[in-house]
Amino acid sequence: MAKSFKIREEPGIPIDFYQVVQSSPEPILVISAQDIIFANKASIKLFGATKADELVGLNVFDIIHPDYREFAGKRIQKAIKEGETAVMAEEKILRLDGTSVDVEVMARPMHEGDGRLIIVAIHDITVQKKSEEEIIRSEKRFRALVETVPAVVILISDDFKILEFNPAAEKLYGLKRKAVIDKDYLELFVPKEARDLVIQNVSETLAGKPSVGTENPVETKDGKIHYMKWYGARVLDEKGKPTAAYAFGIDVTEQKKSSESLKASEERYRSLMDSAYDAIFLADAETGILINANKRAEELIGKPLKQIIGMHQMKLHPPELAEEYRAIFKEFTAAGGGTTPQLLAQHSSGRKVPIEVSANLVDVGGRKIIQGIFRDITERTRAKELSDTLNEINSSIHSTLNFEQIMQRVIVDSARGIGADAASITMREDDYWRTRYVYNLPQELTAEQLPHKNAALMRLLSDTKEKLHIEDAYKD
Repeated sequence: MAKSFKIREEPGIPIDFYQVVQSSPEPILVISAQDIIFANKASIKLFGATKADELVGLNVFDIIHPDYREFAGKRIQKAIKEGETAVMAEEKILRLDGTSVDVEVMARPMHEGDGRLIIVAIHDITVQKKSEEEIIRSEKRFRALVETVPAVVILISDDFKILEFNPAAEKLYGLKRKAVIDKDYLELFVPKEARDLVIQNVSETLAGKPSVGTENPVETKDGKIHYMKWYGARVLDEKGKPTAAYAFGIDVTEQKKSSESLKASEERYRSLMDSAYDAIFLADAETGILINANKRAEELIGKPLKQIIGMHQMKLHPPELAEEYRAIFKEFTAAGGGTTPQLLAQHSSGRKVPIEVSANLVDVGGRKIIQGIFRDITERTRAKELSDTLNEINSSIHSTLNFEQIMQRVIVDSARGIGADAASITMREDDYWRTRYVYNLPQELTAEQLPHKNAALMRLLSDTKEKLHIEDAYKD
């Protein structure tokens, strides 16, 4: 197009129309009657042409989508007849290849000589339209999710007004959405003693800290208390300022009751375990790993519970007996339980403790557990050994009339019977005390004499005629 147009917006200020519109980044067309008489470079690109001549001469309605031709025609006629600018309006245009493009169009009349022309400014809103459609689709999907999800969904403003309330919330709280919108959430549903916690949680969510699994009680319309676990996310405005918080809630009332019942049951079980006279160990039947024990068990092997848990049950016994006892454990597992004759447990000090074991196999939630009850029979064993010793001493007395032999046998058997490392028998002779017989002690002790007045311990025994227990022989 060789000619150029001149237009004056204000008197005395000429504007070269041709150069202005050619440099515009937005598509611009000039229409005379219904024909296109000018198209700038941006228009060539928008309509998919290679040069302006492919657009110039076309009827303007050829590039308007059929759904918008009537609407566009009225706007053009009004601009021509009344000389009024047709403000930006959304339309669809057709590219030369027939594809449609979402645009916004403004039409403004201008005079050129004796005729009236229409300047058409076009803004491509394809990307914007897709974004808007995607936002609409996203909102629809989110709305569908909120409406159908079984969790409670509430949108709370930064001043705790209810902005959204899904059907699950209606069901839990006993109120319809329209009855609670714009009402104060705290006043409606949160017990006074829990409000500070809720305020803190919502404030943290608005500040950008994700709310994951926080719990608080809520009160429904009928006055019932429910315990809710919440997951929250904040909502930002176009400037990035937090304005509201979405709260997704799960009713954990029944789980909480079950948990409290389970805790109480566990406490009762622990109390029963710890009050038992015998040591009790629980082990996984498949692995033999100990999973629990009571106080008596801690005392029996000299280890705290935290060290017992995770041990293999074979560690409860002397290492040299491990294979033998492993076989017993397997027999118990296969038979569902059983009892044993005397076995040995090992204390952390290395001391071996005689025990009797009664075991039974139980099923706990599909897991096979061996419960072993260990009875410490140390005293019974000692009593039997002492009884056997006394029988041996009695036999010795009856087998000989030699007093010296009888006394020597008595001290040896007595020491062994009570598990003593050494022993002596001291006898009073007039005003002196003399050690007459010894076991695992130097024989020279039998030559020593101790005056009665200097032998406080002997004097005490002689005067009281009672047994005396000495904790530390060197000290006492």
